[in-house]
Parts: sequence; C-alpha cells; structure tokens
Amino acid sequence: MYSQEFLQSEAERRAQWTQKCGEIAPSNDFCAVAVVSRFNPTEFVESSYGFTAGIPPEIRTKWCANYTRTFYLAGDPGNISARFPPAYISTDGSVAWYGPDIIAATTNLRKLLRPLVGTSEIVNTVEVVRSDNNETLSPSAAVLAVEMNETTAERYLIHSNHIVSEALTMGLLDGTDSIKLRLVDRIDSEEGPYDYLRIAADYDRPELLRCYAALKLSPQHRVFANSITVDIGSAELRSSAVAAREGR
Repeated sequence: MYSQEFLQSEAERRAQWTQKCGEIAPSNDFCAVAVVSRFNPTEFVESSYGFTAGIPPEIRTKWCANYTRTFYLAGDPGNISARFPPAYISTDGSVAWYGPDIIAATTNLRKLLRPLVGTSEIVNTVEVVRSDNNETLSPSAAVLAVEMNETTAERYLIHSNHIVSEALTMGLLDGTDSIKLRLVDRIDSEEGPYDYLRIAADYDRPELLRCYAALKLSPQHRVFANSITVDIGSAELRSSAVAAREGR
C-alpha cells in the first residue's frame, strides 16, 4: 500500500501540473460529456482512450486545466446521434463522447438526459482494451489497473477516464499504445512500479487519500518517463515510479 505521505505528495504535484495547464491554455468551465447506454469496463476505457487521443493538444490541455471534468449521462447514443453528433463513439456503440468544450455548449444535451448513476458490480477480469493488430497483447503493453473493491460503475467511469485522459495529455501514452486492463481488489504498490496514479479522497474515510487506478507504461515509454520529466510547456511532472525510487 502507498503511504498517506506519498499519496499527498503525488496529489500536490498533479495539482501543480493542472495549474500550469491553466496558465498555458487558460479556460473556465471546460468539460466533456460521455453518454453511456450500458456499462462495459473494457469498452469504456477504449472509448476514453480513443476520444482523448483525437483531441487537439491545445484543447486537451484546456480540458486538463479543468481537471478533465466530465459529465456522465445515461442514454442511448444511437437515439441522439443525429441531433447531437458525437466526437467519438465506442466500438460497440455503447458510449458517445462530446467536447471538450465550454459547459454552456453542452447545456441542451445535459438537459435532455439524466445523470448516470451506476450501481453495477464490477467483475475481476483481464481484458485487452486496445491493440494495433486486434490480437492478444504482448508483455510489452501498458497495464491499467483499476480498483473494483466497493467501486460502483459510476466511480469506475470517473477514475478510469481521469487516468487515461491525463496520461495521454502528459505524453505518457501517445494514442497508439496497446493497453491491458486489470480490475483488482486494491491497488498494491508491490505490483508496480506504476508510472501514473489516480488519487482521490477515500469514499469511506474522506480525510484520507486513496489510489483508485494506476498505470504501468510499456517498456519503451518507461524509458521516456524515467529519463526525463514530462513537460507541458513549463509544467514538469516526473513519473510515479521515479518519485517512489526517490523516496517521495
């Protein structure tokens, strides 16, 4: 398990990076919208990955300056796509993405559909999320671990989208990576080293921090993350693996 001191240090560094994104690409009330008809852990991560990879860098940075704020709505993308053409739709048609844009631009869509409230149980599994050749991934693929213990579908969407979209914006993922999804009872630092963490307040004990998702880069990208700092303009952020070795 990660110590509270380490999690606090990581959370503060993420906040500093987000502030720098805002200085580079100023924006207020910037958001994305995901319309979800059915919950599928693999399809959702694939759609988050594909959506974010297709966003122009400046817009992506503006979104990250707003902490990749996303509204999750319950609805059938097939029923609204003519009126609201999505920016990206999942391979199975269960998730449609809109934006990122100013919140006002999403008002009509958000008025039409209700917020998604998911209570579905998450089943432990190892699944391919994205592969260039649509075959079983090699050990060189990146690994995304997401906690499933006491995690609802709604929380899963939030945590997995944050870590995927932020990693793409930082350049830890480049939009062509193969990724393997692992759903685990709890994120364990001993199974790392992980290169990027999703940290938030513990739902049961809000005074504490908790790691809800963790990304382990493929070997070629770990060389990048371990040798230099991730640079967004003047915003620098070392990978979690480096910070852990330095005792932070």
